Amino acid sequence: MQSKGVSANFSHFILIIVCALSTRTFGDLFVSSNSTNSVKRYSGVTGGFLGDFVTSIPNPSGLKFGPDNNLYVTSTTTNQVKRYSPSGAFIDNFASGAGLNSPEGITFGPDGNLYVNNYGGGNIERFNGTTGAFMGVFANPSAQVLDLTFGPDGNLYVTSSFVGVLRFNGTTGASMGTFASTGSAGISSPVGVRFGPDGNLYVCGYGNNDVKKFNGTTGAFIGNFTVGGHMNLPYGLIFGPDDNLYVNGNISNDVERFNGFTGAFIGDFVPAGSGGLSAPYYLTFGNVPEPGLIAVFAFVMALGVRRPRASCLLK
Repeated sequence: MQSKGVSANFSHFILIIVCALSTRTFGDLFVSSNSTNSVKRYSGVTGGFLGDFVTSIPNPSGLKFGPDNNLYVTSTTTNQVKRYSPSGAFIDNFASGAGLNSPEGITFGPDGNLYVNNYGGGNIERFNGTTGAFMGVFANPSAQVLDLTFGPDGNLYVTSSFVGVLRFNGTTGASMGTFASTGSAGISSPVGVRFGPDGNLYVCGYGNNDVKKFNGTTGAFIGNFTVGGHMNLPYGLIFGPDDNLYVNGNISNDVERFNGFTGAFIGDFVPAGSGGLSAPYYLTFGNVPEPGLIAVFAFVMALGVRRPRASCLLK
């Protein structure tokens, strides 16, 4: 009787572990390492290097997890958007042709389609978010475009090196003018652009070595946001799951973390050169299953433990 009780308790313990792991995901940090032709993966908690998530991709630039949880990465050399599974396995060249020339930043729109900044072509192209079929030029600013993001208002915001931040109607692609000009903030070569948790717009000043903050409704310059740090030529930026700001240095080869509300420097989240990081362009957080999950399930199956019912809810 005692052995049965121990066995039952042990089985119950294993089921609890499996339930927890099966619903747990890790928001790790993924960075395109342009000079090493790879996408690096770092712990979203500690910043520790977890390995190369993608290898042998010629000059990766923009990257984004799609609605299907696959990773989409632009290659500025092959002029393609490549798709990778949540495990990092290559799936296909999702988008190509259509005049793509040194594609940079990418994002998925509210309509589920993929928008690509075509740096060499001076336009923003749209591709079907499911099939990758070219849907046409969405917006034509006739300028060198780098990063892009959809705002809370549903419109598209695009950085241009010599103009600033341009705004386009998120449905039609019609120009809505310059939202934030380089002259209004003294910003030099704006690149990365994202809206923060406060609804304001944050832009990497590549030539200023800082991040500038603009009113998210009017585009009025609020001030230099980042304080401290030592980033050299900031390129990409993103607000993390903790609402803090993460910025990579294209020359300093690191990712620095700043308080998402005050801009105070917290520290080097990814130290310079960690995992061979070299010339990082853009970065994104992604939820992927814990690496050991499959092994845990295999272990449980080997013990002959039944799979729990009703989503593993404990009462």
